[in-house]
Amino acid sequence: MVVRTGLLTVDGPDAVLVSNNPYQVDDPAGPGRRAHLDSGLLGVLAARAQTPAETATRLRSGQPDGLTRLATPDDVVVYADVPALPAGLDGEAVSLPTPVRCRISPRALRVWVPRHRPRARSAGRPPGWAAIRRVV
Repeated sequence: MVVRTGLLTVDGPDAVLVSNNPYQVDDPAGPGRRAHLDSGLLGVLAARAQTPAETATRLRSGQPDGLTRLATPDDVVVYADVPALPAGLDGEAVSLPTPVRCRISPRALRVWVPRHRPRARSAGRPPGWAAIRRVV
């Protein structure tokens, strides 16, 4: 597999995450937060590791070895020597024909929210285990 975006090429990643806006990867609770959903950038995270656990350990510890992270307005293209790649698309398992081309269309979706809605909370730090246990 080869991932190309702009002038960057990543050869042989074991896994690739392309997202609408980049995910934070420096959070010890794991990648799962995006500061913005309207930046007009694609987030790309390409990982090389022997096991999924090794990839998770690298993400949590912030180790750059084997990880390529970037935010780009350019198309992201994933090439492979197979006719289709298994993928997850909005939580659904799918098979995408290769090459897989990802692009972003800034301001393509308009979202209406109530005028008197509660204020959105900042991403902040996730609750600790003690707080989670109190809820359960």
